[in-house]
Amino acid sequence: MKLKDFVVFNPIEHLSKNCNYRKISMDQITPFTRKVESHNIEIYKGGSKFRNGDTIFARITPCLENGKTCFVSCLEKDEVAFGSTEFIIVRARDGISIPLFIFYLLITNHIRNKAIVSMTGSSGRERVQQVALDNIDIPNYSLDYQQHIVNTIGSVDDLIENYQERINKIADILSKSLEKYPNKITIDHYNPILIKSGINKFNDNKEYLDTSSVEGINNISIGETITYDQRPSRANMQPIPDSVWFAKMKGSYKNLIIGKSDVDLIDSNILSTGFQGIKASRELPLSLLTAFIISKEFNSQRDLNSVGTTMAGINNETFMKINVPLLTESKIKEFDNKYRLLVDELSILRRKINSLKQEKSLLLSKYF
Repeated sequence: MKLKDFVVFNPIEHLSKNCNYRKISMDQITPFTRKVESHNIEIYKGGSKFRNGDTIFARITPCLENGKTCFVSCLEKDEVAFGSTEFIIVRARDGISIPLFIFYLLITNHIRNKAIVSMTGSSGRERVQQVALDNIDIPNYSLDYQQHIVNTIGSVDDLIENYQERINKIADILSKSLEKYPNKITIDHYNPILIKSGINKFNDNKEYLDTSSVEGINNISIGETITYDQRPSRANMQPIPDSVWFAKMKGSYKNLIIGKSDVDLIDSNILSTGFQGIKASRELPLSLLTAFIISKEFNSQRDLNSVGTTMAGINNETFMKINVPLLTESKIKEFDNKYRLLVDELSILRRKINSLKQEKSLLLSKYF
């Protein structure tokens, strides 16, 4: 069977120009996710149109390479929303395919590799043309077997989402824990140890994580395999135990919490200079440092202290001016004793999610 026999590409929908509708943008898509976490209300002036049950498939590099494919489930019944012209909208054919089966099919390496090879256009802005997807061969599964695949892979996704919700709850607890300290001081009061660029020489391959490889807290997607001698110039930050990392770019919420037990992350990855790393210390134990960096107030302060125009972000100097809660030495110890285990749990949850993602990858390879 051909992909075009199972799906409808860019189905025709009507939206009135200059009226408000829900809009999903590229940066609101977490890689390979069944859900879109956020959307905007904007005036429709053109773009792709979709409903619940459709799959959004990014057709532009590097968004396709970074897994910007998602299943739409955030709309009301019969509601039509819109998004970028850089989306190809894919809809299951009635009686022939199941919507979530199509989503799982489209996140496979088989489809993505075919799409990437078919890209045309100028370097760095190549695009997948829908016609290139039409004749991709796919398994001719019955509706019952499609549902079996959806149930099997979906059960893994359910666990991933449950663990991710626990991470979000821990983040909420840590952020709210700071509300009892109304007095503020600039973060340089705590003598934060900023991690400088530079990596240790390595012989084997490692995985390079740029900021597009991370969403939220410890939600990591597949990075780029690199060697020491052949690596991007920005692949120049060394992950270390007891450190917290955040994306420096304005408007980004991308954090890595690396504890002593995160040996897999420390040994196997190199980070982008788009991240700022801070090493935990006696003045800033990992628990308090994590609470500071993942809080909404910190991210708001980070944006206010960002400099630059097209790619505004924070630098070492402006980072030191960020206001954070003021805790005495005894309160820091009290905070660490109370919340240290929660921060340790973030590492445990990350490893569980990583293991489940590997299981999901094996299932996708098995079925497709």
